[in-house]
Amino acid sequence: MVEYGILEKKIKDNSFDKCYIFSGVDEALIKTTIDQIVHNNVIDEFKDLNYIQFDGNTVDIDQLINTCDTIPMMSDRKVVVVYRATFLSDSDDKEQNKKYEKFSKYIDKIPNHCILILYYIFENDREKLSSKINKLDKRVTISKFDKLRGASLEKRVKTFFDIRKKDIGK
Repeated sequence: MVEYGILEKKIKDNSFDKCYIFSGVDEALIKTTIDQIVHNNVIDEFKDLNYIQFDGNTVDIDQLINTCDTIPMMSDRKVVVVYRATFLSDSDDKEQNKKYEKFSKYIDKIPNHCILILYYIFENDREKLSSKINKLDKRVTISKFDKLRGASLEKRVKTFFDIRKKDIGK
């Protein structure tokens, strides 16, 4: 598992992996991180062609695999996002388990031109990573997004004010 600070540094250094799984309670922070990855990898003019989203509750894994395997248009990379990827959570639902098994087999075959991001939001602060995600730990980059605290929160607030050209102290 990669801590948020390390993940943020890798994104700034333009060092990207082929597959990410984001989970946690802070959906806004997850979406901001995804936006940074998209911004660094997809040209704005071709965003409609190279940035694809799927709803994890209704996604057909075969369609997801086909999308990942398709070569990006007029760009070096494409980003595929699966939000609400509930098939990664522990459940007894046979359909969700089949999706997970297909996805798990495909992870090692993700082409270099594709960045696949899956995320799901925890229902409460005490929820932990599922056993399914823990099994994928060595094969994908997993990051848990908790609420920002301390220096991370101060840094985020300072950036917020710097963008708006306002000066703020601690």
